[in-house]
Amino acid sequence: MTEAHAALPRADRLWIRALGALLPAAFRERQRGEWAADLLTMAHDPAARRSYLLGAIRTLPMLRAAARGHESVLNAAASGTTAAITASRLLATMMAWSVSGWLTAALVPYLIVSNNPDADLWGWAQGIPDPVALPPAAVLFWGALSGALPYVLSAATGLVAFVLACTERRRGVGHRLGLIGLGTAMIVLAWAQVLPLYLTVLSRDGFGQAMLALATLPLLTRRASLSRRRRLALGILAALTAVVAVVYQTPFGYDMGIWLRD
Repeated sequence: MTEAHAALPRADRLWIRALGALLPAAFRERQRGEWAADLLTMAHDPAARRSYLLGAIRTLPMLRAAARGHESVLNAAASGTTAAITASRLLATMMAWSVSGWLTAALVPYLIVSNNPDADLWGWAQGIPDPVALPPAAVLFWGALSGALPYVLSAATGLVAFVLACTERRRGVGHRLGLIGLGTAMIVLAWAQVLPLYLTVLSRDGFGQAMLALATLPLLTRRASLSRRRRLALGILAALTAVVAVVYQTPFGYDMGIWLRD
């Protein structure tokens, strides 16, 4: 028993002993000594001591996790659950890719062509290869096509899920298998959309973007435990993605989708 512990009132010593009993044995005495030293500085303020002890009760789960060497649990509590963080990365990647591609390789070129039907944007007449096949422009072009060809968005989502399953650090086997399962489901969905009997609703322009924006909504609440900056970024991307989906439902967007597929 430390000198600080012995100098405390009996009630405080009992509280510290009871709280310490809930911690792993190797960590117990060290934490009791820390509590006792802090309480000793509040010897003349009973209200402060009571507030401190109540705070110690609230932090017990995090202390237990830290004592067992699971510091990653504390990091997750501060920035979001593992599943929420992975979902935010997946959705943010797909929305950023789709929106940036739509802006640079669909909307702007279509506006140019609409105002100047004879415009030769990429020099195809001079024998330059189709830009869809040219990196890094291909990334933006396929992002634009993900709105007019929903199976492109499904397949890309599956591939990103596979990448996250392989590259994210400190993830359990179950978490990785879940991502692999999601990726496989998205690839199968993409394949189903290119079959003659695919569902008509899945082929509509902007349908994939609408689903991405809707899937983001649960992550924008505080219950998801994501940081405010991450939620703000997701909210902005979801709003932009929803705008793309809405534009595709207008006569302008319908004509642009036909032009893009052609």
